Amino acid sequence: MRKVKELYLRFKGSRMNNKYLIVFVLFVVFIAFFDDSSLMKRYRVKRQTAKIERETEYYRERMAQDSAMIEALGKDAERLERFAREKYRMKRADEDVFIIKEK
Repeated sequence: MRKVKELYLRFKGSRMNNKYLIVFVLFVVFIAFFDDSSLMKRYRVKRQTAKIERETEYYRERMAQDSAMIEALGKDAERLERFAREKYRMKRADEDVFIIKEK
């Protein structure tokens, strides 16, 4: 009990330090949550930037695949015809196409 009383008297006597501590804590809370460049906003922006970078990498890979496919289709007429028939259901003028859907 005596130690608690000594601690109380020590903190009671040092009110100047408590003022600085309170101001510091308020400053940190303000910077963390309410400022225009708050930590919360920075976190959201960083997360959004990472998402956009992942999407960018995905689309770069997709562009490389599509470029390779275009190059391959440009060189081989039979492959181009097969691609057009399968992907876009194109047909010649004198033929009929029947589409069978599996259940």
